[in-house]
Amino acid sequence: MTLEDAINVCKDALEKRIPKTPRLERKNYYCPSCGEWIMWDDAIPNEYDNFCGKCGQAIDFGQDPFCPPSLTTNPFIDTEVDE
Repeated sequence: MTLEDAINVCKDALEKRIPKTPRLERKNYYCPSCGEWIMWDDAIPNEYDNFCGKCGQAIDFGQDPFCPPSLTTNPFIDTEVDE
């Protein structure tokens, strides 16, 4: 693996950490990166729906009225800053 290949792998991994809105097609949510099925449109997202199970893309359900606010943030990243 060349240095350029390693940089591209890192870049791709970092880009997947940026939450993207899932595609809604025929009453189903799909990953915007790989197209993997995530859930039905009438399901309530939980902490397992924050990321695609196939490619790891962070998923943002945004202001979905059925999505609790705690699920629109990444539970694995500590956002509190000690001062």
